Amino acid sequence: MSVVAPPTPALAVQSATIVVFNALDAANRPVARAAVTVGVTPWDDCCMGELYGRIDRTYRSDRFPTEGAMQVCAHPTAAQIVIGLVRCYPTLDEGGRAPSPQDETQAALALYSDALIVWETLQNEPWWSEAVLVESQGFLSLGGCAAVETTAYVELV
Repeated sequence: MSVVAPPTPALAVQSATIVVFNALDAANRPVARAAVTVGVTPWDDCCMGELYGRIDRTYRSDRFPTEGAMQVCAHPTAAQIVIGLVRCYPTLDEGGRAPSPQDETQAALALYSDALIVWETLQNEPWWSEAVLVESQGFLSLGGCAAVETTAYVELV
């Protein structure tokens, strides 16, 4: 009989980043850069697409997804992970003119579509026994990039 160690938070976020990268590629929405990071990845070239995964927090849980009292020395049994996706988004041009409504709408709908791909992929991630997807939220940067982050609490046992 072989003993299988429980997955670690690092393996979980790495696996999630890889499967989301592959899902975006399969949907013909590839990204040029993917990494596991601490914090938000630098938005160097968002027009090529950037994907990042990070661990926001790990904790022990005896009634997932809530934090619970377990042995003090026990390893984390749950993690809060974030998968972020950065894409190009229309902004003011050199002359200070706003993007056309059509360009802005097209970019927003594409990002919303990407967010759904991320969400659906995380729901089917095999590394954890259970996942609670909390939210997808988008935010803008002044640099002509838009991002969406999807937060999930995952059980690792």
